[in-house]
Amino acid sequence: MNEDRRSRAARSLRWLIPLGLAIFAGIVAVSPIRDADFFWHLANGREMLREHRIVSEEIFSYTRPGVRFSNHAWLGQVVLAAVFARAGTAGVILFKAAVVAACSALLFAAARASGARRASAAALVMLALSISADRFKERPEIFSLLAFAVVGAISASVLSGRLKRAWLWIVPPLLAVWDVLHGAVYGYLYLTALLAGEAAQYVQVRRVALRQRGPAPDTSHLRSLAVCWGAGLAVGIASPFGLRRYDFFTAFLSANRMVAQTNEFQPPTLTLNPLFWVAAVAFIAAVVLRGRKTRLGLLLPALAFLLLAFRYRRAIPFFAFAAVPAAAAMAASLVSEAATRWMRRSAAIVCVGLAAFAVFLKLPSRGGPQRLGLDLDPIMFPTGSARFLSAVRLSGHLYNPGHFGGYLAWQLHPAQPIYLYNNHAVFGDVPTVFERPQLLDEKDVQVAVVERWLLDGPAYPAVLSIFDRERWALVFFDDASLVFVREGPANARVLDGIRLRLLSPTVAAAVERYPASEDELKPYESSPEMGLTLAREIASCVRFYKSRSLADYLGYLVVRNERVLDPAAALSWIDAALGENDGSAYLWVAQSRLRARLGDAEGARRSAEIAAQRDPRVVQ
Repeated sequence: MNEDRRSRAARSLRWLIPLGLAIFAGIVAVSPIRDADFFWHLANGREMLREHRIVSEEIFSYTRPGVRFSNHAWLGQVVLAAVFARAGTAGVILFKAAVVAACSALLFAAARASGARRASAAALVMLALSISADRFKERPEIFSLLAFAVVGAISASVLSGRLKRAWLWIVPPLLAVWDVLHGAVYGYLYLTALLAGEAAQYVQVRRVALRQRGPAPDTSHLRSLAVCWGAGLAVGIASPFGLRRYDFFTAFLSANRMVAQTNEFQPPTLTLNPLFWVAAVAFIAAVVLRGRKTRLGLLLPALAFLLLAFRYRRAIPFFAFAAVPAAAAMAASLVSEAATRWMRRSAAIVCVGLAAFAVFLKLPSRGGPQRLGLDLDPIMFPTGSARFLSAVRLSGHLYNPGHFGGYLAWQLHPAQPIYLYNNHAVFGDVPTVFERPQLLDEKDVQVAVVERWLLDGPAYPAVLSIFDRERWALVFFDDASLVFVREGPANARVLDGIRLRLLSPTVAAAVERYPASEDELKPYESSPEMGLTLAREIASCVRFYKSRSLADYLGYLVVRNERVLDPAAALSWIDAALGENDGSAYLWVAQSRLRARLGDAEGARRSAEIAAQRDPRVVQ
């Protein structure tokens, strides 16, 4: 009876552990989109779907039009654009989560093939996913992670004998597809390190055989690896772009300003990547203690990517993935000498701890960047500014920082060319306005979109100096950005209607802090003229982005001054504001009272009912 129970439990674990890993992977991967590159990839993919050609030249900017670059991720961009067209933001995030879940299954298979028990394999996979979490982004890089996991699983399974050597022939065509999904440079590096490790392993075994006068070791698997490596390299060279796909790597060897300022190309730090450093130290210690008993074909790729990760944060997940089979092999050798029960308990503790940590990071109440979500992070993208610019249609050149370029290209192309985007191969020498303020005049910039967070940092004086009130007018802001328009004839006809005289991020912050900031808002509430002006400006802004606090305050100002307002004009403000902020009870109350003034009793009643549903306290 006990044996039957154990047998059933073992069979259950065969699918329960992979299922649990897939759920863990989904939890780790599902978070709001924050990557500035995402929309640039989408914009390129959309244009390729429209034009039925590979876009390999700059088409979105007026500063570098037609400049060619190697678009080594064109197929990945097309896939992401197609998913977004069908399923939107949530669909792309869930697609990414599915890719990460597939990676977890492949890593688990690689760990098991390398000798780890189920609990140890699960712990290693969860650790690898946790280390890599901040690189699970909605960009073609996810295809590299998936392909890397496939190559790793096949290699580990072939080396262990679980799969026949014929499976290696999947790798060359996979590299060919990988090359146009994102660029298979990590695949070539992995195979090179794997082949070098196996060659070194063969030399060691042969030396031992010669000393002991034993038979020569079998070289069939080494020959198969060499042929696979050569075929993969030949496929890459024979592609239409050939090795020119990787010309962007020359930027790493040159003094490229944009590369030097990009976070993912910098070395990892203990503050930003603590889990990586813990894992790196643990892996090095394991290599020192057990490396001699571990197959070099597993060990050398992990060490190669560890060295790369020490230089570039972007390589961290590839080290984590490569380390799984190597660590599994070392764990297997420990199990043979240490107590199996202790190993299982340790692995279980690691799994539970990582799962609890992942759940903690995902709590919506924390409001962190890794929280659960299927939308965009509003502080990362100028969503409202893009809608505002699309609606207002201002004249003249646009200035934008690099990390806004992708989103603005996605939203405004072809009507409004952008200034730059974070593509170091194209815009590496294009200065920002803070590096060269005179570029606003040199490029005849009439509209500027800049980061709102600059107002809270040391760059605030520079913002005030560059965009001073005499030459520039603030016309819009959202959670991420500010929009300035140059004073002058280019936009004189529309500027008076959109200029913000009273509303500013400072006033918006005071509204957010209400009632603690009641004294700051009293001047607007005590003066009908100022109150109406502020209400009109708030109405202009909340049409284009979600701000519950500003929408509530607009409703409050309208209700407070409804007797001196033109009800039809004020109702148009409220109706437009509700398009983006229908959760605001104050807006519904204001709409109810204005409809009543216009004689629409039934409409007023419906609006009052909705206001009561949103917040009964406001109605009372």
